[in-house]
Amino acid sequence: MSTKAKWPWSVLDLPKMPDTEAEIRRAYAKRLKQIDQATDIEGFAALRQAYQSALRMRQDRTNAKERRAAAKAAPAEDVAELAAPLPVVQFHEPVTPMDNPGEQAVEPSAKDDEWAALRQREQEFQALITFLGVPNTRQSLGERICEALASPFVADEDYGPRLRREMARLVSKNTRQDSLGELELSESIDAATIQALDRRYGWLSDHNAFRRDFWGNQTMLNAMATRVYGNSVAPAEIRQPKGRWGRFWEEMGAPSWAVIVCLILLLKLVGAVTAPQP
Repeated sequence: MSTKAKWPWSVLDLPKMPDTEAEIRRAYAKRLKQIDQATDIEGFAALRQAYQSALRMRQDRTNAKERRAAAKAAPAEDVAELAAPLPVVQFHEPVTPMDNPGEQAVEPSAKDDEWAALRQREQEFQALITFLGVPNTRQSLGERICEALASPFVADEDYGPRLRREMARLVSKNTRQDSLGELELSESIDAATIQALDRRYGWLSDHNAFRRDFWGNQTMLNAMATRVYGNSVAPAEIRQPKGRWGRFWEEMGAPSWAVIVCLILLLKLVGAVTAPQP
């Protein structure tokens, strides 16, 4: 299996999306023989999810191609229709000219293709989120996170922030208390995973990035640093805001404060100018 294959093709031992659904079914049947459904329930669930997502993605791609082919064929049919003899008009009423039928045929198809592409992309993103959240016996959580970090969704303007928040949620969820009562990360999240997340999101090297995704949770910062460096760190500038309004002012930052102060001064100046003189 190619190391460059992405989910769900990597689960089905396929290098990329095949040309037909039959190839997906053959790959699923081959992988199914390698799993004991009675004992490896999680592995079977992950394989089934990948199989269903692969079929859906292949079908969406096929439908999009068929719509594009129909859109290209539509103008030729319209020309043949216009070349046919016109019917005899029996009434002397003004006839409103028809709009260009070619434009009427192409525009809905173009919009349909755009919506189909958006729907397919959303389905692929949801499939990636499912891949991250569903445990399987072949890959640990850290390995799934590292594979997701190689996804093009990471750099996407719309999906990137959503994926980043999902990563933070998974890291926060997979923690436990050690024998001393301190928070520590699960064994499934190793040092290499935290370092990969730090290179992408700056959770250990950028204090603002850490506050953005973990609300300055000091115990979480210590757990991540301990996993990477072997000891915890406690920078004073990383702190957890108190309550909802505390988090709000924490996120606003100095530039927003400057704007608010200028607005207050401007309002006072306008009030002083418009106030009636004694």
